[in-house]
Amino acid sequence: MASAHKRAIFFTGATGYVGGTVLARLVDHPTFANSEFTLLIRPSKKDKVATLHSLGLKTILGSYDDLDILEEQASKADIGENVWPNVHIDDIADLYVVVYENALSGRASHGREGFYFGENGEHKLYDLSKVVAQELYNVGKGKSPELAPFTEEDYNRPENFGLEFLGTNARCLARRGRALGWKPRYTTEDAFKSIRPEVEYVIRSGKY
Repeated sequence: MASAHKRAIFFTGATGYVGGTVLARLVDHPTFANSEFTLLIRPSKKDKVATLHSLGLKTILGSYDDLDILEEQASKADIGENVWPNVHIDDIADLYVVVYENALSGRASHGREGFYFGENGEHKLYDLSKVVAQELYNVGKGKSPELAPFTEEDYNRPENFGLEFLGTNARCLARRGRALGWKPRYTTEDAFKSIRPEVEYVIRSGKY
C-alpha cells in the first residue's frame, strides 16, 4: 500500500521503447517524490527489476493477460477512476451547429485540428453509480443504496465484455469549440440532478 501522503500509480509498458521513455521523464518529474509507482514487468524482462528498484520503483511480474493482477493494481491506483466528461444532448447539438456555421465561414479548422470535443465538466462513474443506486433504492427498485463490486461471474458474461476497463479514464477539453463561440449550459451538477427523473421515466415506461 502506498503511504498516506503518496499517490499510487500503476504503470505498464515500462520496458518498452515508448513506456521506458515516458517513465524516465516521470522519474525526473517534480511529483515523483510524492508518488509511488508500481510497474507491471513481463517475466521475460525480469532482469530489469533490480535497476528499476534502485530508482525507487516497485515492480510486479505479469502481463496484460493477468486480469487478476491488472484489476488488483488498478483498484489501488489513485489514477484511473473512470473519469468521464459530461455533455448534455442540447449542448452537443449546439456545438454541431457552431462548428457547421464556422465551417461555412472558413473559421473552423480541419484535418488534425478539426476534431471538436464536447464537454462541460466531468464526473467519476463511481459517483454517478452511487446516485443511481440511491435513487433506485428510494423508489423501491434497488435492494440496497450501497454499491457492490463486480463478481467473477459478472466479468465472464459475454454482454459485459470489456468490463475490466471501467478503471480507465476518458478525458477531454472542448477548447476548440469554445474558441468558436460554443457556450454549453448544462453542468456536472445538472447531470447528477437528472438521474432521479430518468429513473422515474424508465420505471413508468416499463423498461426496468
